[in-house]
Amino acid sequence: MSFIGILNGKFEREGYGLNNFSNGDQYFGYFENDLRNRHGIYFWAPQKKTSLIHEECYYGFWKDNKKDNRGLYLWMDEPEGNLDFQKANFDCYIGDIKDDKYTKGTYLTKKGDDYYLYYGLFDENGKKNDKN
Repeated sequence: MSFIGILNGKFEREGYGLNNFSNGDQYFGYFENDLRNRHGIYFWAPQKKTSLIHEECYYGFWKDNKKDNRGLYLWMDEPEGNLDFQKANFDCYIGDIKDDKYTKGTYLTKKGDDYYLYYGLFDENGKKNDKN
């Protein structure tokens, strides 16, 4: 793990910085008490799954290393070497988040040539509440 940024007197991350994790994940944003807090962007290292590359990122607010308040979360599976975004499948959530769980927002999914859109509330497990 490497960190470029500000450390406080206890050598804890404090303020804006860039954290590169040993697994390839990256976070650029604000740290408070050595934890991700306030706002930042987190990129998960790309993962190869069969012939697809899986990528994720989250841009938004954090509280004690958890996604919290409002944010944009994007997951994408695309063919290896793909240069055409239209061939990628993706899921995207934008809205309110509490303790790493969706609460109210918009969820967009693209699978093949089909798009699905959901707007509404999410249950206590962060799952779409189809009653809405």
